[in-house]
Amino acid sequence: MKWIAVSNTKGGVGKSTVSLSLAHWLTQKGHAVAVVDDDRNRTVTKWQARADTNPPSQQPGFKVYPFEEMAQADGCDYGILDTAASVSDETIKHLTEFAYIVLIPCTPDIDALTATQETADQVIANDGSYVILLNDCPRSSKRENQDIADAITDGGYDLISQFVRHGIGIKRASLAGKTVEQMKGTQRLPWLDFHAAFQEFVETYLEA
Repeated sequence: MKWIAVSNTKGGVGKSTVSLSLAHWLTQKGHAVAVVDDDRNRTVTKWQARADTNPPSQQPGFKVYPFEEMAQADGCDYGILDTAASVSDETIKHLTEFAYIVLIPCTPDIDALTATQETADQVIANDGSYVILLNDCPRSSKRENQDIADAITDGGYDLISQFVRHGIGIKRASLAGKTVEQMKGTQRLPWLDFHAAFQEFVETYLEA
């Protein structure tokens, strides 16, 4: 079993959305997947509660457990740990010892960039593996998105080349207890980015 920690020392970068979307993507590839919710806001757990009210055909193919029930994830191919926001250096140290890799979501703004670099530095200092995913990128701000991406790569940090666009479908999927892929029309477009990003993530970092 491989554990993937989705973490950043800054909140509001889309950790829970990335965790759920990655779980859904891996499930589609035939893997048994569990998401463990260690966020004090219990975003993933609340999403699961909303998902439980949907018809069986719309239920997710992965399991969600609170951190206290983490042992129930044993036996899955992949476990995804959605961590709390503002994690400490000590927590990052434990994550690098526990997880196969730390996936660090980053939104295209200077505060998130700084926190992302600090998170990556802590993983590196503890001999862990990581990669950064640029997430929630406004399509109207392509120059700013690229500037943040360039700052990441120019600093020598590992970055998934596919950005994930901002989209109202992400919020609406969360409110409906659905995955982004289940949304209709243009609300589904961010899923195309997630699909390409996760393909790169798995091929380059999980199966390499």
